[in-house]
Amino acid sequence: MFWLGYIGYYASSNLIYPKNNANTGFVGSITPGTNTSLSNSQCTVCGMGSSYSVAGSNGILSLNVTFTGTAAQSTYLYASYKTGANTGWVLEGSWTP
Repeated sequence: MFWLGYIGYYASSNLIYPKNNANTGFVGSITPGTNTSLSNSQCTVCGMGSSYSVAGSNGILSLNVTFTGTAAQSTYLYASYKTGANTGWVLEGSWTP
């Protein structure tokens, strides 16, 4: 598996957590909509332009992410609920910056 980066979002705290380069922890946290950015060697996540909202029973997460380099990228999503129910990893898109 080629590790490109992992970004977690927790609705209960309204915080975005990008992983560090070693995939052993997070580089910090960002509140969506704030003028804060965090980076690792793969990407930069910006609070400004990121948001979370709810429409009915759907959570909508938009992330402002800038990737480093020109390698092909894929986006996988995983959603879980406090009961343990989850979607599993779902490929949502691929592109080359």
